[in-house]
Amino acid sequence: MLGLFSSSFYGKGDVVLKISGPLLDHPVQSSIQIGPNKHVDVDTPAKFINHSCKPNTKVEGEQIVAINTILPGEEITFDYQGNEYDLAVSFICRDCGQWVKGMKYKGENVCLQAFEQKIMETQ
Repeated sequence: MLGLFSSSFYGKGDVVLKISGPLLDHPVQSSIQIGPNKHVDVDTPAKFINHSCKPNTKVEGEQIVAINTILPGEEITFDYQGNEYDLAVSFICRDCGQWVKGMKYKGENVCLQAFEQKIMETQ
């Protein structure tokens, strides 16, 4: 499986990379949502960031930011389910075995880690 792996140490809150690429008003397979109806069809290396329901980064605006320590050699991941409203292509999460479709599908048989995290952040 392809992925993006760190070559450096990152502490919590460090910017791991900036999201760049053409701005779209709809999702495509290689896009990252940065706002309502704002999707960036990302360039390399961001296009190789995989989903995890136990991620080590999150999307903040047009940046990928570490949410905990990332050591050299670790895979860089973020939670698609908690960032994307409606994925262009849904898939099965390799961590939990549930569908990753986007926030639009809350309540269905989907990877719920992101939904639980969003609730915790608002309390």
